[in-house]
Amino acid sequence: MFAKECLGLTEARAAMNAVLDEGLRQPDAPIAVAITDDQGKLVCFARMDGCPPVVVELAFMKAYTAAVALLDTLAFADRDKGWGRELATYGDPKFTYLQGGLVIVTRPPRRAILGGIGVSGRMPEEDERLARLGLDAILGTAA
Repeated sequence: MFAKECLGLTEARAAMNAVLDEGLRQPDAPIAVAITDDQGKLVCFARMDGCPPVVVELAFMKAYTAAVALLDTLAFADRDKGWGRELATYGDPKFTYLQGGLVIVTRPPRRAILGGIGVSGRMPEEDERLARLGLDAILGTAA
C-alpha cells in the first residue's frame, strides 16, 4: 500500500493566518492568499477587504502553478525561458509565471510535495515574501 503525506486544513489555515497577519499591516494594499493541495485543488483561501477580482484569481493561479508544476512560479518562469518554452506549451490556462507562488515541500529526506501557496496584490517580490511567511508557518519554521 502507498502512504502519502497530505496538506491538512490546520496547516493551510496557519499559512493563511501568517500571510494575512503581515498583509493587514498595510490595509490600503489588499492581498489575496490561496493554498492548494498537491493536485492544485483549493484547501484554503482568503482575501482582504477591497481586494480586486484579478488579485483573487492570480493568487489561486500562483498556488496552482507551484503545486502542479512542482516549482516556485519564478523558478518555473526562469526554467521555461531557458528552455525557450511559453505558457501556451502546457495547454493549462491556470498556469502563470507571475512571482508569488511557492511549492510546499516537506524537508529532506522525504521531500514530499504537499501543494502550493500563492499571494497576490502587491509587488512581485513582496507577494513572494508574504507567501514565504505562509510556507514557514506550514513547515514550522516561522521566526
